[in-house]
Amino acid sequence: MTVIIIGLVPALLLLSGSALLFFKTKTEPTLLQLLGTGCLMVVVIAHVCEAFGLFPWMGWGRPDSAGHYLDLVSAVIALTLFPVGFVWHALRARQLPTIQPLATATSAEAAASPAHNKEGRLSKAALPQRREEYSIWGFQTREHSVLTSGPH
Repeated sequence: MTVIIIGLVPALLLLSGSALLFFKTKTEPTLLQLLGTGCLMVVVIAHVCEAFGLFPWMGWGRPDSAGHYLDLVSAVIALTLFPVGFVWHALRARQLPTIQPLATATSAEAAASPAHNKEGRLSKAALPQRREEYSIWGFQTREHSVLTSGPH
């Protein structure tokens, strides 16, 4: 019984963390993490069913039974999807672009040019822009302005 609790508590924490991250970001890596932890929960539930003798027709613990293959396939999928999603999410987080501040002009340039605001910074209205949307598999659609060197 204690072995089941030792396996169930971390799996539930992992599942809840993956679910929160997925519903917050809705990206492909977090979907893989969520699917991987879901498969891990299937493994834990299979062991709970084996320990309590639930669904005996599944043949829990016997080789070449439905319960054995359900446990095995779920474990393989969990140990594949979760690490791939985790590493992909970590690499994606490192590659997020940083926003550079707009160029600053001297007070004389700012007074002479309508493209500069009171603080001497270039105004966004003076620079050509285009709107871009990003969507992969229907997740995380981003829309933002991109400063360009001319019309596109």
